Amino acid sequence: MRMKHLLYILLVATILCSCGSSKDIGYIDNSQSTDLSESQYLYDATIKPKDEVFILVNCPTSPEAAAVFNPTEPMSNANNAKDITGYQNIKLYTVDNDGYVDFPLIGKVKINDLTIDQAQQTIKDKIKDYFKSGIQYDVYIELPSYNVAVVGEVNRPGMFTITNNKISVLEALARAGDMTIYGVRTDVKLIREKADGRKEVHTLDFTDAEMINSPYFYMQQRDILYVQPNQAKSKNSDIGSTARFWIRGASIGISIASLVYSIVK
Repeated sequence: MRMKHLLYILLVATILCSCGSSKDIGYIDNSQSTDLSESQYLYDATIKPKDEVFILVNCPTSPEAAAVFNPTEPMSNANNAKDITGYQNIKLYTVDNDGYVDFPLIGKVKINDLTIDQAQQTIKDKIKDYFKSGIQYDVYIELPSYNVAVVGEVNRPGMFTITNNKISVLEALARAGDMTIYGVRTDVKLIREKADGRKEVHTLDFTDAEMINSPYFYMQQRDILYVQPNQAKSKNSDIGSTARFWIRGASIGISIASLVYSIVK
């Protein structure tokens, strides 16, 4: 009888050792007790060095005045002045390491860390002297797309292209197929490159709803989100193939011994 109990204990221990802990696998668990009022604002992406932007100057009443700022004439069927796709070969400007674009006639204009609206207004103010008084004109800028990366303990790690200028860390995680059960929810790293090239590493706790109030809740251009493996995964990766073979063998041996005992008892 004692032998039978011992075998059952060993078998249960083997099963338990093979199972991961179910705690700490949820997200924003304390949302009911967290003040999220600070998160209720509209996020706008800002322009960063290395970004590529479309810039178009439009002047319906004097298109020749705007033409000097644009690489080509507008198409005849461009009936929507704000529709950049209605123009051929709109110039793509690369923001340099200092945050400037080299714009026709006015030279370098710093647009680093400006939102799209702010950058449009900045260039509009700088070219006003090239238009006669009373002439209405507008500047339109588009940030076509940018990339973010999600790596580590996720189901589909990779680089993801963002086309709407806005993505939260939760949305990026969803694109990567969510964390695996081995991912550490309380210590996710966000790696960000500053304008001067220096790297910053910020820690996010996905189990804490306060993360939504964090300035790092929305990802920026070329951010990297890294999900670390938990101790169970780390220890498992340290075990060599030989050790795993013996562990599997021991488990099979216990099962066989239990079967034999139940037959011959």
